Amino acid sequence: ALSTMSSDRKTRTIKGVTYDCSGCSQDVVDCLFCRIQQHKEPATIVYEDEHYVVFKTIKPASKLHLLVTPRKHIKNLNSLVTKKDAEIVRDMMAVGKTAIEIAEGHQTSTVPIQYCFHVPPNNSIDHLHLHAIAYPDEMSWSGFIKYNTYMPYCELAT
Repeated sequence: ALSTMSSDRKTRTIKGVTYDCSGCSQDVVDCLFCRIQQHKEPATIVYEDEHYVVFKTIKPASKLHLLVTPRKHIKNLNSLVTKKDAEIVRDMMAVGKTAIEIAEGHQTSTVPIQYCFHVPPNNSIDHLHLHAIAYPDEMSWSGFIKYNTYMPYCELAT
């Protein structure tokens, strides 16, 4: 969808993110997950620190399903290309585990957790987010299909 924010600024909104299309850049003008991180959109935030914000998804696949988002706007999984980017994934998994412990009220050593990303173009929002799904064996049938890491559209984070 192409829209105009002002007479000289054209924008394009794709997957929850509005981009500036007035020049050569594809700068982010607005993002649903960035607004959630700034407490400008309603969400149940479970954990936040200077680098990450974790909140409950609006369509949980199991009884505890969280989204781990970096505060820095990273478009999607395909944007992670360096060894340093691998640290982001490890950090996101550690933060997801901490958030699940907070939500559960205890250590998660006995709680199974599945960490996964949707591979573009199958991601729903163009802001990198890790699905941290506690009790994946209790997922709904639709959740099992959507978060099936044996399928090419869902990548297991390891």
